[in-house]
Amino acid sequence: MMAALLGLILALAQTRTARADTAALDAAILMEVIEHLDESRLPALERCVFGTAAPDTVIVTTPNADYNVRYESLPAGEYRHRDHRFEWGRAEFAAWSERVAATYGYEVRLLPVGPVDPEVGSPTQMAILSRPTAHEREAGAPGVRRSDERRQRFSAFAKSDDVAGERASASREGASNA
Repeated sequence: MMAALLGLILALAQTRTARADTAALDAAILMEVIEHLDESRLPALERCVFGTAAPDTVIVTTPNADYNVRYESLPAGEYRHRDHRFEWGRAEFAAWSERVAATYGYEVRLLPVGPVDPEVGSPTQMAILSRPTAHEREAGAPGVRRSDERRQRFSAFAKSDDVAGERASASREGASNA
């Protein structure tokens, strides 16, 4: 799973830099993904998703380690799945989400997923990270970037993509004529 995940992230980054039409992503979802990475690899994931791909909205879910005490069959200090490299409680996930949002120009909203236990929260936690539009930034209101603003933001990429596309077409034509 780890190799497939990292391959997908790399493909996303390569596509993002090569094609303007895929560069303007509306959303990315990291559903129960981050806990499968070594914590030392999270900065690379952050750069790829939030920096390079930079979708308007990123939804991240991960287990809430605080809730693990409610699982009677889970020994103390153990993770919910053998492939988990870490599990964060609510405070750790909130701190990570807020740092990523501040670093990459997003606003973050934290929400519970599942029934909320008054002592330990919900079984799963979710962060919705959204980029405000230019108008909303000026007005100080949260929101999501609109498609026309994204297209304008990537117009320089579109021009360079045309050149790259012509080179790729010429290369394919040359290969088929050989």
